[in-house]
This record gives sequence, structure tokens and C-alpha cells, in this order.
Amino acid sequence: MSTSGFVSEPVVNTEIAKILSELGLDARAERVYQHRRPDIKIYHKGLIIGIESSYNKSDAENDAVVRIRQGLVDIALALYIKQRFSDMPESELREAVRNARFDARVYTEEKYRESLPTSEGWFVDVDLVTLKNIIDNVADFMIREEDIESVVKEAEEKISNFINVTRSIDERSDIDGRIHKEIYNVLYRLYGLQPSEDPEIIFGHAALSIMLSAVLFERVVGQIDSYLKQGYIKGLREALIDLKKKNYGEAVGGTIEILDILDRLLPRDVYGNFELRIRSLVDLAKSIARRRALLAKDLAGRIYHRITGDIAIKKGFATYYTEIPSAYLLATLASRVLLGLDGRSITELSSDEARKIISRVKSIKVGDFSCGSGSLLTATKYVLIDRIAAALNYYYELGEDLSEVSRRFVERSVYGVDALKYASQITALNLALMTPTVVSKQNIYTVYLGYLEDKDTVWLGSLELLRDSKSVSGILKWLGSIKGGAEKVTLENSESVFEIPGEFDLIIMNPPFTRATGRVGKDFKEGREGLFGFIVDEKLRRKLLGEYDKLRQGVARDLKSIAKRLAERELSGVIKEIVVNEPKEYKQYLAIGQAGEGLLFLYLAYKYIGENGVIAFVLPRNVLAGTSWFLARALLASKFHVRYVVVSSDSENGYNFSEGTSLSEALIVAKRTDAHSEHEETVFVNLLRKPKTALEAIILAEKAAEQASKTGSGAYRVDGVAEIIKAKRGVLMENLDNWNRIFYAHMAGYFYGIPLTHLGNLVNVVGLAVRGGTFHEVFKIVGKEPYPISAPVIPALIGGGEEVRFKIRVRPNASVACLNERYLETRSKFLVPDRIRVNTAHALALYSTEEVVSNIFFGLKPKEGLTEEHMKAIILWFNTTWGIVSTLANRTETEGPWSRLTITKWRLTQALDVSRLGEEKIMALARVLDENADKPLRTIPEQFNPDKPDPVRLSIDIGFLKALNPGSSEEEIRRELVKLYRHVYMMLSLWTGM
Repeated sequence: MSTSGFVSEPVVNTEIAKILSELGLDARAERVYQHRRPDIKIYHKGLIIGIESSYNKSDAENDAVVRIRQGLVDIALALYIKQRFSDMPESELREAVRNARFDARVYTEEKYRESLPTSEGWFVDVDLVTLKNIIDNVADFMIREEDIESVVKEAEEKISNFINVTRSIDERSDIDGRIHKEIYNVLYRLYGLQPSEDPEIIFGHAALSIMLSAVLFERVVGQIDSYLKQGYIKGLREALIDLKKKNYGEAVGGTIEILDILDRLLPRDVYGNFELRIRSLVDLAKSIARRRALLAKDLAGRIYHRITGDIAIKKGFATYYTEIPSAYLLATLASRVLLGLDGRSITELSSDEARKIISRVKSIKVGDFSCGSGSLLTATKYVLIDRIAAALNYYYELGEDLSEVSRRFVERSVYGVDALKYASQITALNLALMTPTVVSKQNIYTVYLGYLEDKDTVWLGSLELLRDSKSVSGILKWLGSIKGGAEKVTLENSESVFEIPGEFDLIIMNPPFTRATGRVGKDFKEGREGLFGFIVDEKLRRKLLGEYDKLRQGVARDLKSIAKRLAERELSGVIKEIVVNEPKEYKQYLAIGQAGEGLLFLYLAYKYIGENGVIAFVLPRNVLAGTSWFLARALLASKFHVRYVVVSSDSENGYNFSEGTSLSEALIVAKRTDAHSEHEETVFVNLLRKPKTALEAIILAEKAAEQASKTGSGAYRVDGVAEIIKAKRGVLMENLDNWNRIFYAHMAGYFYGIPLTHLGNLVNVVGLAVRGGTFHEVFKIVGKEPYPISAPVIPALIGGGEEVRFKIRVRPNASVACLNERYLETRSKFLVPDRIRVNTAHALALYSTEEVVSNIFFGLKPKEGLTEEHMKAIILWFNTTWGIVSTLANRTETEGPWSRLTITKWRLTQALDVSRLGEEKIMALARVLDENADKPLRTIPEQFNPDKPDPVRLSIDIGFLKALNPGSSEEEIRRELVKLYRHVYMMLSLWTGM
């Protein structure tokens, strides 16, 4: 009983919290007033939410604003209790609160409030059910991050203006490009890298460096306007020199040098007008510095990605920057695996467990040996500190000073390495800006990549760590030391060393996995578009390639050894045969050259990750199926428990996870261990819609992990945006040649009773279809290319358009002269493609009226004992639903609907085992082919439209099943086929974006 006759606010809060909990929110009320804790606290959708309630509207509003300013919550709600509740029994009070109406106002960041249509910012007369919906909606509002995007666009516009104005001055005859050339040397300084003739990237990076340095000054010192009275160029330079004295040194040293160049080279007649461009950048910097939430969400990285584009430096290093949402998705999955939170909610822990996890976070060592702009490192820092540690600290009231935890994490736990000095600087600045207190030291390095002529030394960037795991000299180290800020450890300083931990707890990377192509055209000489194409001198480039090849060969030897030990323990059948006996026809599986640098970086992570540590990678989707990535899969299966494999089937937003590429990619999360169990499970995640924001990605990762932990085998949907499939370790071993098949594992039941074998057991796969220009070196098209009169002329099938694949039976469409008679043996009537675009293909395998050679198709040559009728049955198989699904599951995906099938891939593709079938069934299957071979087929996806299936598709499948089981009911077969088609149609629709 209260002395006032009314129920006190804390008691009302308790009832509100109980009702919100009944509505599905994890809400807790404080029974006593405390200055640094909200009246009601909620952990929802990965957000920390505080409700400040009061009988006084102004008090509720003021308290909510204070909580946001204190940084204690992501969302604060001011809740005005409009009805004063008289003293009454608890049961009556609960009912009165449930029926009451309140006014509510949402705060997500100081000065930035929820913009839903309300009365002067307030939601008026809402009940608690509506309040719960408001919390859900404001969470969605934060996920859209409209404020962040508007600032990124504003920065993009101002930087674009800077680029245009600077370039116009630089092109003047009295300047003659000196501005961009000198700024280039400040930003990159990599030996042997040809200066870009296109200054856009240089001036864009210069503008971003100026803006971010100004942001850092405002955060650390403030009052930048007092310096600008002497002018924006000179004034900003003096401000940054003072910042250099406050433990930030070379983190802004590059910007100081850029300002020196501008001050010295700008013509006096444009100097004053140009300062307006600097002013524009500084004004935006001041606005950004006042908004803590923007800096906590990797704003610098986002702008960096936006302005970098597809210009030479990025192409020359095969560098693709991780999309922001993808970075947070990967970091969340990896962090939760590392901390033992995979599939567990933080609300399910004990206080002791929460304390142990925060203690663990404090000691973690995180590394990225190809850090770029630092998106993966900043995402990891955000997830570990600002999401997991903050939520645990808040929920369990652990009393940790998270500002101090954040500062020490950046100073002691985070290590980044890159081959571009400017990228390393952005990483260092980004981490500093995301840390709420002054950072005195960082461990972000630039390792040279190239040839150092004066020392006759080749440097392989981060891969040098594979040659000397303890010390690498010849680096630029961004280290904000107490003595003088960021220090350069230069090549001339022989005592300088590059020190990183011998073991990491988490290594997270998006390595340069495609072979660097350099830049072709006017800026790169012809013939230098291969690996390390940015090296100007071809002789020096060959030296670099020689050292790279030596390193790659050593890695290949170790990977083979690891694979052989795995084969002896767990592999069987043809997969074991490939590893143990190394048959010539499967030699590509034991070669890693085509995998590029990405595989070497994966191996580097293996060498540096500690026991029970976690690696998290963005890699080409070829890692799941490519022959040159086979040894990488063996490494992952042998030395790690692969926890997550994530791919995208989002045709609208892309199959990639990196900026600047349309190639299909995969996310891999794996935990280091030598001890394995048959009960190990890997979660395969197929994104039907990629997350568009960081917070959406975090929530998706948590939901996928939670659902995977609670479900058995099979395929499951997560909120309609992802499909998850769990696979036991045995399934990974059985499909070590192609993990793509596992995404189709839920369809395995439809293959029941069909005798299968590898195609290579039945036929030899021959041809020159995919060997670049080799086909046209051996065969010359009659009527189009000259050829020796003595060369034999044979029929050919040239091209692979829809007109060729429209029906199963084809006829030669050209004649070719064969310049090397040993390739006459590649002629065949039975053809399979080297690549497929699923949404335009009709027939998968073709049957020619004559033996032909082809530049698009491989030929199948029967092994001993197989007749033409057996071969017809094989061609029929590959045009049945089961053959199509089996082939697509075995593909190497290159870019969305495009897939590649090499000769080696075809050998391991599942085929109908015609050697086990009697003559009567073989003849029946051959007749089905003949009956349907000249009938036009729809495109493959449209064949499976369950509402209107292709009649030829039905005819082929019904005939196939009837040939294998003559007594089966056609009506029953048709009914079951329509069910199957529905699954296939859905699969293909997701993949091709129909």
C-alpha cells in the first residue's frame, strides 16, 4: 500500500514488463530507481531496448534521451503513463494495466527519432499490444539504416565534386598531372606498381583520407574551426599535425602529406576556390563526428567501397571488398561459434557463463591477412564487443566498462595486414573511429608485394608469413604508439620487425582469390594481364612468379599429404582412389594452380589458427565443387569441423558477397580440430534473399543458428529468406569432390531404386571444348578459316545456342579441317556440354546423327562392352529429371545460372549404370530416346512448371520409369512426377531468378 494512494511507477513497470513478456518480448522491470538503468529493459532482435515510464510525460522523455546519450541502449522508449492507478490487489492491477492506454515516443539516436506518422513524435493512446508492435517496427526501421545511407550518399557527392575539380586542375598544362602522381606516391608507394593514368581512384582516396582525418580530429580534439581561420588547407594541416602529437601520428600522416602537395602545387588563381572543396569535406566530417552511431556502423568502410569501384588498383590486386551485410553475417556466425553461443540465446546463460564469455572476448586474437578497408575486422569488433559483450553486460548486469573493453580490443586483439598502404590506413582509421575512447596503439600493417631491386628481394605480401612465420621485415606498420603516434617501420630500418601472434583465435578474410588480371588497355602493356599484372617490368614479374610458384608447390605437397592421411582414415571408392593412387585422368583434383591465391590464404589461416580457433572466409563458390579446390576441401574436412557453408540464390541482389564482382561466392566458417566424430554436423545455408543491412545480417545469422540447433536432417526455411540443410560428417566425406550436391540432398529420395555409377566408369569423356582457343588451333572451320589442302575434313557441331540445344537429336552444322589427326578420335555421336546457362538450355545431352567434333560439347566414347543402344540410354538419362538434377548438383557454378562442367567433372557425375541392366531394358530405354529425340523441349526451368509441365518432359520421364519398371502404373507415375516437378521448379526458380 503506497502512502499516496496510487500505485508507484516501479510497481506499474513490473506489470508492464510481465504483460510484454506474455506478448513475446524478453522484458524485465527494475524494482528500484537507478540512474544508469532503464525502468524496463528488453533484449529483442539483437537490440538492447530501454523503456522509461513515468506519470510525468516530460520526465519519461528526458530519461529516454539520457539513456541514448549514455550509450546504454540501442532504442529508448519514453512511455507516458496517462492513468494514475489507485491502490488495488495485484490481480486487478494487472488487468487495469492490460486495458490502459499510454503515449509512447521512440529514440534511436540523439536528435534522430522514429519517423512514423505520429502526433508531434508521440504515438498516442496505444495499448501494450500496440507498444509491442512499435518495438518490432522501430527495430525494422533501424535495420533499414536510412540515416547511414543518406550520409554515405552525401559523402559520395562531395567526394565526387572534389574529384572533378581536382582532376580539371591536374589536367592543366602548367600542372601536367603532377598532383595525382605525387598523391599516388603518398597513398600507395608499392615498388613496381605502374601509376594509374586515371586519377579518379587517387583523388577519391585523397578526399576520403582528408574527410576521415578531420572526423578523427573532431572526435579526439574537437574545435577544428579554431584552426581554419588561416585557411582550410593550411589550417587543417596544422590541426592534423597537432593530432599527430596525440598518439595518432602516421594514421593522419598521409593526409598531412596530401595537404602539403595541394598547398604547393595548386595554382594561385584557383587556390581560394579549391578550398571550398576542402571546406565541404570538413563540414561533413564535423557532422559525422557528432553522430556516434554512424561511426559505430563502419561508415568509413561503406564510403570507401562506394568510391573504389572497379578501377585499376582493385583489379590489379584481385581485391574484392566484402559487402557490409555479408561481413556482419560472416562475423556473427564465426563469433558465435568461437564463443560457444552457436544456436544459444544469450538469455539462456547463467551469470557465470556470461562472465566467462566476456573474459574470453577480452583475450581473443583476431587476424585478417588481407584486410582491405577493414570491413571484416570492424564487423568482428562490432559483433564481439558492441553486440555480444554489450548484451551480456546489460542483461546480466556485469558492470563492465565497455568503452575500456573496446579500446583494449582494438589495441591488443586486432591484427590486420594488406598489400595496399592506403587500405591499411583506412582500416586503422575505421577501427579508431568505431572505438568510443582514444586508441593509443594498433596492429595494422602493410606488407610489400613486389620486387625490391636494390635488395634483389621478392616480397609476396601476407604470403611471406608462410616463408617466415615469426618475423617479416620490409613493412609499413601503422602503430599509434605512446611516443609519437603511428610510426613507419621502413625498408631502410633493418631492425624493424613485423610481429603477430603465433596463434590466432579467429582469422576472418576475403582474400584475393581470383587470379590478378592487372589492367588491360592503355594503362597496362599487352601481355601483362596475368598474375601480378601490376608489375611494370616483365623480368621482375617473372621473378615474383617464380617465388610464388615455389611457395605454391610447397603448399601443394603438404595438402596432398593431409589428403592422403584423410583418405586412409575416412574416404572410400573413387574419391579415395583419386587421392591414394593419383590416376592420370583425375590429376586435376590434386593440382591447385587454378585455385589462385585464395587457396594459399586458406592454408595460411590453417597454419596460424590455434586449436579450437575459428576461420571465416569469403571464397569463390568453386571452393565447394572446383577440381582445383579439392585439396582445400580435404584440408577443411581433415583439420576443421566445418560449421557453416553459406551461398546465395538471390538473383535480384546477386550470388556474390563482395563488392565489384558478379561471380558466385560462398561463406565458410570452420573450427580447428584434429578430433572428429561421425555426429559432426555442417549447416548449409542457401540465402533466398541476401540481407541488405548489417543488423538484418546479424539477426539472420542468429536465427539460422538457432533453427539449425533445434532441427534434424532435411531442409528448413528461416523467415522465408533462407533455407538450411544439415549434413553429417559422413555426407561431407562421400561428397568431397563436390559439396554443391549437399544443397540437393533433400531430393535424394527421388533417386531411390535407380542403379547409378560414375559416368567415367562407363565411357571416356573426350574433346577440346573448354581449352580456350585450343579447339580452333586444331580444327579450322571450312569456308571461314584457311587450312592445308591435305587436312582431313570432318563434320562438326559449332556453337551452343538455343537453336543447337532445342531438341535432343542434332545434325552437324559445319565442316572442319583437322590439323592434328590424333584428335580425329574425339569424334562422337553422344555429346555433353562444357557449360550450361540453365535458363536458356533445352536439352542437356545431345545425340548426333553423325560423329562430330565440337567447340562447346564433349564427346562420350563407350568403354568395352557398351553398344550404341547403351549410349542412347545414357543420353536419355541425362535428359530425364533425375539426370538433370544430378548434373546440376555436380556443376561448378561460375556466375548464377552459368555453370561449368569439365571433363573431370563429367567423369564423376552420377549416371544410369547401364552395365547392370538387361538387354530388354536397354532396348526399351533406347526406344524412349528415339521417340522423343526430335520433339522440341521448353527451357529447362519451364519444363518443370508444375501447373503446366512440358509434355515432352513428361513423356521422357514416364517412358524412362516404365522402361525400368514395365509393370508400374502410368497414372501413378504422372501424379508423383508432378510432385517432383514442383520441387525442381522451385529450386530452379530460386537459382535463375524466374
